[in-house]
Amino acid sequence: GMKAEWGDPMQFHAIAYPDGRQYSVIFVDAPGCQTCADDLSSAKVMAQDAVEGWVEAHLVTGSALPAKKRSRRRLPRGGHWLTITIPLKIAVRAALVTRRVQMGLSQANMAARMKVTRQAYQQLESPDANLRLDTLTRAFDALDVSPLITLAPRETPVRRASRRPVRGGST
Repeated sequence: GMKAEWGDPMQFHAIAYPDGRQYSVIFVDAPGCQTCADDLSSAKVMAQDAVEGWVEAHLVTGSALPAKKRSRRRLPRGGHWLTITIPLKIAVRAALVTRRVQMGLSQANMAARMKVTRQAYQQLESPDANLRLDTLTRAFDALDVSPLITLAPRETPVRRASRRPVRGGST
């Protein structure tokens, strides 16, 4: 499969390793984020929940995510590297908040730069709101950034529900 870049904002790297009767999971690029589970497959599920919660906690408090550093950490005996991909809507928000904080801008500053209300800007950073491309584009402009878009094949394809063909209307 395709290997993601270490700096990919959607991906986090963790080590799952046997720890007594369970697996412990520590993230090398999400300081303080850890979890545990009964077995390796459960550890992957728990790791997904843990890192999504870790990122969302940064969003809620308006804190920048720490810069990712390539780990020199060695795998413990019986350990496994895990790559956890967070959903696009969480990754985009995390990138916005991180850039805003790095630029020293408040939410009110961003709202003014985008010519929207502060409440409208806060929605953009809220984990629950639906992101609109035109609003995101205004946010990118306010942050003096351009998104880089790369579409990569998934390791495991999404299962799709079968759909009936749509019949054309009368002419």
